[in-house]
Amino acid sequence: MNDNNFWYEIIKQYYRLGLYTSSDLDVFVQAKWITEDEKAEIIGNKTQTVSK
Repeated sequence: MNDNNFWYEIIKQYYRLGLYTSSDLDVFVQAKWITEDEKAEIIGNKTQTVSK
């Protein structure tokens, strides 16, 4: 599922830039663009990025 990996990477970058919120991520999970696990990874990644 390369298409899903594509969306995951795009959404992750936009979230890190502050263009998407966790509510937006919920929409992407419902649309099946990302999984719940991927959502958790994205949110965790932002926390790690901010705490550098």
